[in-house]
Amino acid sequence: FDYEDEFVARWYPSGRNVPIVVDPRYSAGRPSIPERRLPISLLYNRWKAGENIRYIASDYALRPGIVEEALRHAENYVL
Repeated sequence: FDYEDEFVARWYPSGRNVPIVVDPRYSAGRPSIPERRLPISLLYNRWKAGENIRYIASDYALRPGIVEEALRHAENYVL
């Protein structure tokens, strides 16, 4: 957790080494990629629809490794 003024400001549900953060200021508090404030559900849904990880990464100016790491954990957070 990251705290601001004694309150939790953001949460790293899979740990700080995984590029997923829950921050109520971004993506309506849904799990997102902190670099782009992009909900991981967008990445996950595109990937499940058959899109290539490299294509998704280039679409959002992310490194493919970040997309891959987020997708490894996405099923835990995407309904």
